[in-house]
Amino acid sequence: MISFLEKSINELESREQLHSTEFESSLMATCYKLRDKKLQNYSIEELRVMIGQNISLTWLIPLALD
Repeated sequence: MISFLEKSINELESREQLHSTEFESSLMATCYKLRDKKLQNYSIEELRVMIGQNISLTWLIPLALD
């Protein structure tokens, strides 16, 4: 069985990544980029950013508490 840490948020939520070069802010661009990153590779700062934006808290809060 594959651990959820080996997947990205987009994989866990069965969503396709939005591939756009135009975002309203650098924060928005960062969040979209992080949705494709494997959870096991998130840094503390990346967790902070995503949790601060209330993105995928179901997956990120347990990871942050670990």
